[in-house]
Amino acid sequence: MKTHVQNLKLRNGSRIAVIGAGPAGTFFSYFVSDLARKKGLDISITLFDAKNFTRHGPRGCNLCAGVISETMVQQLNTYGLSLPEKIVQRKIEGYFLQVKAGGFLLKHPSGEKRITTVYRGNGPRFSKEIDN
Repeated sequence: MKTHVQNLKLRNGSRIAVIGAGPAGTFFSYFVSDLARKKGLDISITLFDAKNFTRHGPRGCNLCAGVISETMVQQLNTYGLSLPEKIVQRKIEGYFLQVKAGGFLLKHPSGEKRITTVYRGNGPRFSKEIDN
């Protein structure tokens, strides 16, 4: 079966469907929207996801936290996006590496807490938060 792939280009009126509104789908949508805006294009993006992240508890949360590096946090800030403190679960100082001979802690030289973990969705089952 032959398939024909057209030379796809964004143009005014382009419509994009994104399957999955997790981190990859959401960031793709944000950045393609920004690219279109910079090129003066009016496009439409629709995200589809089986989860409703506005629901409280397991139905609205992946029951895990996403880990966001300091580099990503800084990149988001350049776009005017910041992480609300209420969704930050923990800030990590470093990593402990365990080997046969023992282990050691790797920390950022400045001592800052540089890695952030956040809930994906509206929090786990027993979360008190009601806002997404």
